[in-house]
Amino acid sequence: MPLILSKIENQYGEEIIENMYYLGPDGWYNERINCYSSSDLGLGTCRCVSHDPLKVEKVSREAVLSIIKEYPETIKDLTEAEWSDLERYQKDEEYRLECKFMDELNMTPEEFKENILMLKERLGFGEKEIKDMLKKMPDFVREYIEKELNENNKKKGNQLKR
Repeated sequence: MPLILSKIENQYGEEIIENMYYLGPDGWYNERINCYSSSDLGLGTCRCVSHDPLKVEKVSREAVLSIIKEYPETIKDLTEAEWSDLERYQKDEEYRLECKFMDELNMTPEEFKENILMLKERLGFGEKEIKDMLKKMPDFVREYIEKELNENNKKKGNQLKR
């Protein structure tokens, strides 16, 4: 169940969500009305050809936690998975660092992996450059990248050494 901050009534008397937060497969998102004249939402006559009727943005867990503090009544709408994610985020330092790092990158783990592989394959980054880059990253990121690169290299017959 999303964290619903506000609802409005459209021209047909239906109540629609104006602003909400929800947990997606790769993090938290804010979805809100972008066009208050959208015919898709029953708010007017705009066909939203050059823009979307709704705006969806990825947000950090800190933002969601601050929303919960500001709107405590939204807590009742949290699903067990959403609650578990936020609770783990507050308690587990390594998970918090991982989430913060991925939020700052604004990428999913899969997109991150693809970018690292692109550095190696397309830009000719060798093992030394990748190792130097990995040394500067948090442990969980380094382990993730090394694992993915090793799996990719096994297919080619060579393995990244620590």
